[in-house]
Amino acid sequence: MERINMCDSQRYKYAEIDPSWTKRDRFRAIQHVIEVEQPIHIYELSSRVIQFYDGWKVTARVIKAVENDLQCIMSEFGIVKKGDFYQIGDFVDMKVRWSIRKIQHVSDEEIAKAMRSVLEKLGSPRRIDEKQELFRLVAWNLGYFRLGSQIRNAFNRVYEKMEK
Repeated sequence: MERINMCDSQRYKYAEIDPSWTKRDRFRAIQHVIEVEQPIHIYELSSRVIQFYDGWKVTARVIKAVENDLQCIMSEFGIVKKGDFYQIGDFVDMKVRWSIRKIQHVSDEEIAKAMRSVLEKLGSPRRIDEKQELFRLVAWNLGYFRLGSQIRNAFNRVYEKMEK
């Protein structure tokens, strides 16, 4: 089945870490990953730079170490934290990215942009079944093939914020 691209979503672009970088280059690696994948959830960021923290798996210890390093470089590189997401301070070019991420790792701004794009093409939903269709199309364009309860809850939360 072919994916219907209602909101010009793009494949998720992963930051490439230079294999020659060492532990001393971890600040540069963190900055690079944030620049390429922003806004990025702390878990996703930790999984991209895990090689610099002697880990094979993202654990609370690895996340804490990445957060500590972020505190050291946030002002120097203009990195801003919004909830559990990090981005460069002046970032405005939000893109809807099609990927395999947990819904908790997709920012509300990205979900809202996907909803606005689909709504521009379909119009505002007037009935509950139209709202479900909106959610289904947004989910499809973010790379989800089913509307589970976590995805539906995240979409409802964002939809209610947008209505205000």
